Amino acid sequence: MNVTVADWQIFVHYWDLLVNADWFTDREVVSCLRDSYVGQQVTVALAHGSEGADTPTVVRSLLGHFDPSKATPGTLRADYGVDSLELASAQGRLVDNLIHSSDDSVASCRDFGIWYGANRWNLIAPTEVGSA
Repeated sequence: MNVTVADWQIFVHYWDLLVNADWFTDREVVSCLRDSYVGQQVTVALAHGSEGADTPTVVRSLLGHFDPSKATPGTLRADYGVDSLELASAQGRLVDNLIHSSDDSVASCRDFGIWYGANRWNLIAPTEVGSA
């Protein structure tokens, strides 16, 4: 489902970048997030694995390294990425890594609430809610 990004969504989604803005000495995080995302459409997808599956690890292995220039060929970021951390740093912006993935089921639920609203679980089948 496509979502047009509101400023609060991207700031809540990337709160770790905001509270750790000192990680970035060469760019202003709020401006980078606002310029890159606010008013833009993103596609948000929800996936889950079978009980006991380590879905986040599987998804991360499909995505590849967050810096597309360092991702292994055959991963999404290596095959489709056109950016690099070096280029992003030189231009004073965040790297465009194509895809974000939740780290675990708790983060998936939080991310779902950010993008769709916590009261919108009816967007997915009831049997999938426990696996989100």
